Amino acid sequence: MRSILLLIALVCYTRVFTQDLPVEQLETYRHRQLVPAIGQHQLQALYPVAPSTHPSERATIANEVYEQLNLQEKFTYHLTYREAFKANCSYPYDLGNPNKRIYAHLQGFINEYDWSDKQHDFFKENRDSCVKYLVAEYNLQGYWGLNCKKLVVELGALELIPVLLAGYEKQPGDHDYLTACLELMNSSGFLKKWDVDLYTTLYNDQPFKSSISYTTRNEQRIVQLAKNYYELTIKNVK
Repeated sequence: MRSILLLIALVCYTRVFTQDLPVEQLETYRHRQLVPAIGQHQLQALYPVAPSTHPSERATIANEVYEQLNLQEKFTYHLTYREAFKANCSYPYDLGNPNKRIYAHLQGFINEYDWSDKQHDFFKENRDSCVKYLVAEYNLQGYWGLNCKKLVVELGALELIPVLLAGYEKQPGDHDYLTACLELMNSSGFLKKWDVDLYTTLYNDQPFKSSISYTTRNEQRIVQLAKNYYELTIKNVK
């Protein structure tokens, strides 16, 4: 845990303001993916490559090639290439100007593909390594894309809340950093216990369509809740 915080401290926090971007540009910004600098050059030539045998799946890397990759290269492949088709109807995100909203859930990937069961299993089986690689990429590139934020939620990676908050401090218009914090707090039951009004608004009625107005008060409310959640949980672990 201490090593994660030390790595974060090495980042130069140049604030990137996105609040004033036009809606279309902001949507593109919110959908951007992080491509790991570590291992990406070796993998660019490998996408994809074995034809799909199932209509709901995408072409995948050939098994014999995949097995020759090291763990970091496999992480890069899974983070950046999604193997399963998933209709966008699962993510009904037409909720107005994202400059003015904080959403209950992260949006879906833009091209209707998502991680396959095999890829979900990889992330879970290699959780600690995935956390380490995510922190390394943040410190190297200075931000997390949608794929990284979704993976943090997928892993239930509470220990990465300081990175999410650092990312938001650096890019205060990217409310998806706050959304990822909200999802972590909701999945653990913390949000319902510590802020029932916020929980009810975001998750108790129409969770996949819910959002709250972006205000300084709501921003500070979520940031403080996330800090409290992190500190209380870390104390319990110790």
